[in-house]
Amino acid sequence: MLVGEKSFGKGSVQSVLPQEGGTAIRLTTAKYYTPSERVIHDVGIEPDVVVPMSVENWRNILLSRNRAEETNGVESVVAKDEGWVDSDGEELPDLPGPGKSEDEEIDLDHVADPQLDRAGDMLRGILVFQKR
Repeated sequence: MLVGEKSFGKGSVQSVLPQEGGTAIRLTTAKYYTPSERVIHDVGIEPDVVVPMSVENWRNILLSRNRAEETNGVESVVAKDEGWVDSDGEELPDLPGPGKSEDEEIDLDHVADPQLDRAGDMLRGILVFQKR
């Protein structure tokens, strides 16, 4: 069972083979198929349960996951008030999401992921059904 949104449709693997004279050939070396042998390239996969996500929700989830990966679960590694820096070491301002003012902070400790939540609901439902 697939939960989420329609996939992008990238379903091929390409290799670049260098040639003489600084040229190259890009060769498709593999394609991805579904278990029923349907090609997904340029088509994507439609989920069984569609759970749309807003751009703001995606942004908050990614920020939350990035912060968790940077600290590896240790709060003292990166101070909460530290932000991203550019190539010159200058701190970049936080970007407010849609409908957010620059003064309003996002609580990254309590970001909801509706797709993950729905997938968990589906798994719990399957377990209850199997116990019957």
